[in-house]
Amino acid sequence: MAGTYDSLEKNIQEHLQLILQSSGMEQNESSLETLASAWKEKESSFSKQISRMDMEETEEIAIDESCGFMVLTYSGSLIGSGPLTEEGRTVLYVSVGMRKDVPEKAEKTGSALKSTIRKGEPVEFSVGPIKQSSPAYRIARITDKVAIEDQSEKISEATLIIAEEFIDVNKTIVL
Repeated sequence: MAGTYDSLEKNIQEHLQLILQSSGMEQNESSLETLASAWKEKESSFSKQISRMDMEETEEIAIDESCGFMVLTYSGSLIGSGPLTEEGRTVLYVSVGMRKDVPEKAEKTGSALKSTIRKGEPVEFSVGPIKQSSPAYRIARITDKVAIEDQSEKISEATLIIAEEFIDVNKTIVL
């Protein structure tokens, strides 16, 4: 019988296996199903917010692109970034929640991308709340219809809503 885990892309399955190894959870199919279900809930939350915020999905965000954006990674972490300003970007990172090697939540004003963000590649910062994430699974940007001065508030609101939902999901599976 195929479960949630089996319905996920191979790259996501591989990341969930790595998370399971460092999570302290029992190393079995039931634990993988739990992680997979949590991942699907996070993806659903991401989808709802980008739709609600009228964001558009994209394949990449150029290093010097001014728009605010959000990224859902293969491991189920979230990166939310305000628009690029003279001071840099304000970036919020929310981890998958079970890993001991990354913070559950970190924010940094004055962040800077190290390189263009592309689907399937890690998000890297030269200055940021983290140095590097797992590869980007989905990328959403604020459209040009939203003025730069309004993007910070919009991305902050969306990221915080998703972050709270992610943390709530994490609480259901943490030992």
